[in-house]
Formats: sequence, C-alpha cells, structure tokens
Amino acid sequence: MVYIAQQLDLPPEVFAQYAWSGRTVAYHRRQIRHALGFRASTEADIADLTTWLRQDVVTHDHRPAHLQEAVYARCRTAQIEPLTPKRIERLVRSALRSYEDQLQHQVLARLGPEGLAQLDRLLAVPEGGEEPDTAEKAV
Repeated sequence: MVYIAQQLDLPPEVFAQYAWSGRTVAYHRRQIRHALGFRASTEADIADLTTWLRQDVVTHDHRPAHLQEAVYARCRTAQIEPLTPKRIERLVRSALRSYEDQLQHQVLARLGPEGLAQLDRLLAVPEGGEEPDTAEKAV
C-alpha cells in the first residue's frame, strides 16, 4: 500500500480509511479493470487455467512459487483480473496433485503386473524377519 500511496502522492494512512469490502470497492475494481482493459475471471477461465497449468507448466516445473508466478503472468497476458492468492495457491496445489496422480498411474501401467511382482519380491522381508546382511554382499 505504501508503494501505491507514493505513486499517488498520498499519505499511506489514507488506505487505512478505505472500505476494503462492500459495493464501493467492487465499483472501484470494475473501474480499474475497465481503465486497464482487464476483465473479471469466469469459471471457464479458472478451468482453462487449471488445465493449462496441469498440462503445460507442471510438467516442467514443480516449485509452487514459480507456478504461482506463471498463473499471474498468464492472467496478465489474457488480461484477466488475477484470482485471490489463496485461490491461486489451491489451483497450484490441485495441479501438482493431479500431475503426480497421473504420473503414478502411468508408471504403474508401464510396470504391469510382472514389474509390480518383481518390485514386491525386491521389497519383501525374508522369512525370519531379518534383512540380509548388506556388508557381506559388498565384499
């Protein structure tokens, strides 16, 4: 808020007096969107962002901060008012989770029943409940 106050040559305390909820702020947001050529996001926009994030972005980068920045950049490019930070965070978490689930299903499908059986045999504890002595195998 201090940054905006400096740009408008106003004291930062003015922002503390502003009603940040209600009809006035909604009206002012519409005016700002109109002046800047942006529009409010729709459910279709959110669905498109989710699909784009999951299919095109998460496959290359898994860091939430980078994914959030990518969403903001996409909104700027499409001239859509960005979602709230919490909504973007949920969108990113959902895209990451969906990608991980899809990846796991693909890996399981590629392994097939025989590959899964081999993994089970590899991870099985021998009868007697003790793991084999790895020091002897290393020699």
